[in-house]
Amino acid sequence: MGERDPLVRSAEGTRRLRGAVAERTWSGGIAVILLAVTVAAIAGPIGALAGLAIAATWYGFGTPYAIAASTVLLIGLFPDRIDVFSFVLGTAAMIVLILSEAARTRQRIRTGVVAIVSIAVLGGVGWGALEAWSLWIAATATLVVLAFLSYGLHRYELVVLGLVSDDRSSGAHSDGERADRSGNRISGGESA
Repeated sequence: MGERDPLVRSAEGTRRLRGAVAERTWSGGIAVILLAVTVAAIAGPIGALAGLAIAATWYGFGTPYAIAASTVLLIGLFPDRIDVFSFVLGTAAMIVLILSEAARTRQRIRTGVVAIVSIAVLGGVGWGALEAWSLWIAATATLVVLAFLSYGLHRYELVVLGLVSDDRSSGAHSDGERADRSGNRISGGESA
């Protein structure tokens, strides 16, 4: 009985699945039910099935997947356009789900503010771009803004964690030589 034994792999997978399901909270459950009911109210009977699919996705895979599923399902339910009220209602329910998960972090307020600002910026960029351009250009513009924001957040984390040094202020160059600030471009360490 080794690692290749199907019974061992299946038991290990079941343990991991139980661990993932055990991490679900009541606040998350209430929030996902709110999201499912909101989708059902927005889209009618077919929305109720979509709401059940969102709840099952949350239960099986977690909040990020439930948010992704709800976004994809709402796009599928409203292929032409969604009215502003329905959009705001669906987005508000998704924000409640995100904030219910943010409440489990050590820095609840900071995480919640970052989530709300991110949603507002990306939603605003996407909405504004869609009003001005075609779908593909709007999607590309939103992805470009997302990429820039993600890279900025990545750089910020590196600086906060102290993983980036400012080579320009220390006078170090890539080849190990030191900069001479007196007017010579590079000093090899020898004195003249």
